[in-house]
Amino acid sequence: MSAQRQGDGMNGAPAIPQVDPLRFPLRGSHLIEASAGTGKTWTIAALYVRLVLGHGGQDPRLPTEILVLTFTEAAAQELRDRIRARLAEAAVWFAGEARDEAGHGTDHEAGHGADHETGHETGHAADPFLASLRREWPRDRWAGCARTLDLAAQSMDEAAISTIHAWCARVLQEHAFDSGSLFEQRLEPDLGAEIRQTAWDYWRAHVAPLAPDDLAEVLAVWSGPDALLGLSGLLTRESLPEAADESLSAVLARHRAVRRERLAALKAPWIEAADALEDWLVSLGKDTKIRPADLRRWMQALRTWARDPELAELDLKTGWDRLTPQGIQDKWQGEEPAPQHPASAALVRLRADLAALPGARAPLLRHALAWMARRLRQALSSAALLGFDGLLGNLDAALEGAAGARLAQTLRRQFPVVLIDEFQDTDPVQYRIFDRVYQVADDDPDTALVFIGDPKQSIYGFRGADVHTYLRAGRACAGRVQTLGRNYRSSEAMVAAVNRCFALRGAQAFPTGLPDVGIAFHPVQAQGRAERWEVLGRPAPAMSACWIEPAVPDKPLPSPQYEQDAAALCARRVPETLALGRRAAALAAGEAPGRTWPGRVLAARRRAEELAGGSRKGAALFPRTGRGRVDKRARNRVG
Repeated sequence: MSAQRQGDGMNGAPAIPQVDPLRFPLRGSHLIEASAGTGKTWTIAALYVRLVLGHGGQDPRLPTEILVLTFTEAAAQELRDRIRARLAEAAVWFAGEARDEAGHGTDHEAGHGADHETGHETGHAADPFLASLRREWPRDRWAGCARTLDLAAQSMDEAAISTIHAWCARVLQEHAFDSGSLFEQRLEPDLGAEIRQTAWDYWRAHVAPLAPDDLAEVLAVWSGPDALLGLSGLLTRESLPEAADESLSAVLARHRAVRRERLAALKAPWIEAADALEDWLVSLGKDTKIRPADLRRWMQALRTWARDPELAELDLKTGWDRLTPQGIQDKWQGEEPAPQHPASAALVRLRADLAALPGARAPLLRHALAWMARRLRQALSSAALLGFDGLLGNLDAALEGAAGARLAQTLRRQFPVVLIDEFQDTDPVQYRIFDRVYQVADDDPDTALVFIGDPKQSIYGFRGADVHTYLRAGRACAGRVQTLGRNYRSSEAMVAAVNRCFALRGAQAFPTGLPDVGIAFHPVQAQGRAERWEVLGRPAPAMSACWIEPAVPDKPLPSPQYEQDAAALCARRVPETLALGRRAAALAAGEAPGRTWPGRVLAARRRAEELAGGSRKGAALFPRTGRGRVDKRARNRVG
């Protein structure tokens, strides 16, 4: 039983069924979309309880059969602890004597906001989900269910809850024959030393023997071997070019030949066009306001460049602007609009074409990446080492190999149920692994594969994630996508403000880089909070927007300037808010005055120093205590 999300029609995006944790199907492949604060972890724990009990028509599952995956060790430990606690709570419920369940209702989600989003202990009377779940069994089976749940809670240390990389390592080790991997391989989380050695090997093999001219071109891209360490994040990725047995000098020679050919094509028309352009400008007389000496100098530079096949740079200085149609029009003295000449318009295109000529950086990068990736693979194989990406690549290759079908069948039997948390951070290799094992589009009723993630976050590419992977999973789960549609963390005013902000863009709220393909924003409902944000005794806006005017009207604001101005605005706003809080002029209604202290303020940026140095004009992000000292509590909590 699923309910349609209220309000989805307001932005033109189709409504998505809302997850009912008691009725969510535990067979086949499904995708759960979960925004921040909508009880994702609570829902995973609820589904886990049902799986252990065999609720919903499937067989009861042991914790070793339920594979729960996430992306960090800390997140895996949190999931383990939360699931263990939920199993223990459920065991107490089923072991308890008959209680008056009047008032528990049938809204299976109603109790989880207070319990798991704010951390408050709610007891039996506030847990409609467990009350409803218990009613699914006859009373004489409650004791057996309690024992099953208690045993599962006690065995959580052996449960299959881990990171994706740790699971890949386990599979490669436990199924070495089918995966074709070495029995004794050691996971090396930090490949820094191996990558640095690879960079120096490349430099000695390919850069050191170069002739002076070639070496100068390479040094313009990389100052030394350590500069190659910037390629570290790419060396273990898939789809890298295959390393060719080609010297770096040959790569540079081929690059120069291509560049010379394209440059010659650009020069050819200007041998005659330069004369035509000069004759035309002379015929216009003084109306152009171009000095004859400047014109002769610009035209001579253009002719010299066009006739010299070895001369790459064309330096017209201010002539690049003055000789264009717009430049002539801006200084035109005649009564009629300035006339135009094809060579003048062609000069605009020539400047853009010269800027687009291929540089040496791209072919150098391709050569270095391919060679270093192959050398790194060889070095790791010789030392029986694996990096994180190597784990994924080896398992992916094993599933594609001759024994891949047998390995996939073995994994389906070993882990008939998979719950993947933070699915928006999945990369193409990770998704391909699960698709090969569980055949997502087939919706196999003998297994259960549930992806849980926030599609809105997938556009940022965290941890190598790929938004197109999420879209692919959505297509494979077409008709089996549900959502968590109630926010348990924020106030009603904040949820309403976010809904309003993103609903304005509708189906294109979150771009994907593909034409006409975006991730729609679906509004959520708010459970609400007891606190209300007030300033000077009146409700304050839950969300405020600051508009930063560009320095030059009608021109985009440069990114560095935006970051500096935004940090400065934040640096002024935070102390103002803290000062109001100390005077009890700003507080969350329902709390004691004075609680708007530093720990209640969060200023979010990628790097804290961008905020700390946000204003060079005296505005301080961190409030100061007596004698001008920085409040260390604020400095530690704002980041």
